[in-house]
Amino acid sequence: MLIPEKKAFLRDAAEYSVVPVSKEIPADFETPLSLFLKSRGLFLLESIERGEHVGRFSIIACGRKCGITVTGRKVEVRGPNGNGRESVTEKSLPDPLEEVRRFFAGLKAPRYEHLPPFWGGGIGYLGYETVGYFENIPAAGADGPIPDACLVVPEMVLVYDSVKRSIFIIASVFPGQDPENDYAAAADRIGAMESLLAGRIPAQPRPVRKKRPVLRLDTDRDEFLRNVLTCQDLIRAGDAYQVVLSRAFSVDTDAHPFAVYRALRMINPSPYLFFLDFGAFALTGSSPEVMVRVQGREMLVKPLAGTRPRGGTVAEDDRLAKELLADAKEKAEHIMLVDLARNDLGRVARPGSVDVVDYMAVERYSHVMHLVSSVKAEMDESRDVFDVIRAVFPAGTLSGAPKIRAMEIISELEGRRRDFYGGMVFNLGFNGNFDSCITIRTILKKGRTAFFRAGAGIVADSVPENEFRETEHKAEALFAAIERAGAEGD
Repeated sequence: MLIPEKKAFLRDAAEYSVVPVSKEIPADFETPLSLFLKSRGLFLLESIERGEHVGRFSIIACGRKCGITVTGRKVEVRGPNGNGRESVTEKSLPDPLEEVRRFFAGLKAPRYEHLPPFWGGGIGYLGYETVGYFENIPAAGADGPIPDACLVVPEMVLVYDSVKRSIFIIASVFPGQDPENDYAAAADRIGAMESLLAGRIPAQPRPVRKKRPVLRLDTDRDEFLRNVLTCQDLIRAGDAYQVVLSRAFSVDTDAHPFAVYRALRMINPSPYLFFLDFGAFALTGSSPEVMVRVQGREMLVKPLAGTRPRGGTVAEDDRLAKELLADAKEKAEHIMLVDLARNDLGRVARPGSVDVVDYMAVERYSHVMHLVSSVKAEMDESRDVFDVIRAVFPAGTLSGAPKIRAMEIISELEGRRRDFYGGMVFNLGFNGNFDSCITIRTILKKGRTAFFRAGAGIVADSVPENEFRETEHKAEALFAAIERAGAEGD
């Protein structure tokens, strides 16, 4: 049965600019991956909480209703025109994010309690350099291999409920001159999708690896250690308290991007698993860290700082966790970033509503463990999601403190654009809900090349060699996923 029924839809179509039409069907023989492949999806968002427990909802985006791409100050908007064909509009804006804000500000959706938190809206990413739209931070180096930001509004959204073992098939309808026809068209699309999901999984390409992939570095050990020492000199001079330096890696591989995603989700399960296929390139990620989450007026940031490798045994793992909790340097770094998160949220929060919970807990992932805290606040009535993004972006855990000076130092020392790394992957619902993760533990696949980065937080008493090893530990899971995906056809 479709919800809402036709009569209720026509009533809501007269009041709202976007109305979800949905059908819930059993999916107890399916997985998010099988549904993604059967539906010929563009994007897949999954969650493994604390790297151990499956999150309730997985999101699959199918088809492209419209999209916004940002490169520098140029904004390209693609969407259907009045004749049903795709139109392309280009404009230059001082702050391209305002175009996204205007798009969503003009939409009003009903609140249906039966639907999951995200049922339709925009899915995409903001690259690290988009901070230059609202802070005076120059981008380092030449233009990158991908746009600064991309957002896609899908034609349909599938939401897999791992508790009920069911799936919502949802069509977001923008009522026009003939809402009865709009409803019938949505019903047809849902029926066609139901038929696709009843079919078989399409065959997947299986690459044959000719030789072991060779990892390339743009920052070798000696250069990174020199950067750490320079950074520490600046910290001791009072320029900053902490700076997060990163290293870039690349490798040539014939592995399909989705094969890389499958390998990464097995090797490094995390709270934010994502596969975003933009056609010309794909982003595959397994991020442990929320950037910011907004549900209703409630905001959440979870600073993640302080790292140890996982132990080879339970006893060694416990020893390393205790060592992490007792490490004065790691604790000081974490406290600093919790304070930064409190200050960031405080800029857009109702006065007195900022609170820290689950303080300094150890969370374990496949290759490393981290110290994590949760910072919550209530959004001020005068603010919206885009104000929240500006307040918290980029995360202090990927830049440093104070944030502006830390980013200037990063630009000077790294000398290259970060592109996707340190930005965010997000979904922004028509209902106003927003969820995002920091783009770390992420691989960009473009052509035959896979790119990724790994970083470490530098403070005055950092041991440079230890910080280098931390970047190596973080990069291991990503390289292992690429290697495994490329070997599937062996």
